[in-house]
Amino acid sequence: MAEDQIPKSKWEGKASADLEGSSAEQVWPLLADFCSLHKWFPDIATCYQVDGVPGQPGLIRYCARAPIDNDESTIKWAKEKLLSLIQSNGV
Repeated sequence: MAEDQIPKSKWEGKASADLEGSSAEQVWPLLADFCSLHKWFPDIATCYQVDGVPGQPGLIRYCARAPIDNDESTIKWAKEKLLSLIQSNGV
């Protein structure tokens, strides 16, 4: 691989939403909490900070789903890194 080439990530994603009925100032604190996924999705049993500074790129979270059908032997989990956090619309 040439030195000027950056390896492509295996996984890549992006999320965005248009919210109506609430101001950005009201919604931003909820969305900026990268480790609160379990508050939004009941199937997520836990989501917590592993490393980094809250609200800053580089923060790493661990999330795990509750066992399905009492199968305690299989736990579905992920470690995710916050790459960027972009505030828009004057927030």
